[in-house]
Amino acid sequence: MIRAGARRAFPWLVWLYVASLLVQVFLAGLAIFNDPATFAVHVEFGRAVLGVMSLLLPIVAWIGRLPFVRLSAGVLLFYVFQTSLPEVRASYPVVAALHPMFALVLFWLAVRLAGQARHASRASATNPA
Repeated sequence: MIRAGARRAFPWLVWLYVASLLVQVFLAGLAIFNDPATFAVHVEFGRAVLGVMSLLLPIVAWIGRLPFVRLSAGVLLFYVFQTSLPEVRASYPVVAALHPMFALVLFWLAVRLAGQARHASRASATNPA
């Protein structure tokens, strides 16, 4: 029962993650082009919402025994690496400057994972085991 719930929830979770990444980019743009004081919202949204969701992806995939546990864990590891880049800004500004580029890679990984989840969800709906 829990496994089936995880299998049903995973595609929704991963697409919500993709949408949250888009919100995160919007918040960064809002801080850059509108009010730099709102940059804290970008940081906290990334830590709270995206952090929790990044952690949930591999857990839910594992509980559901889905075939993309490793890709989900890769998204989590990439998220951890991505969020650590601004921390080295003072010592290694060129490395920290990779933060926006790696955000694009994280978005690509998430969309790829979402596509796989959607495909697996459709396949299981048409061929119930």
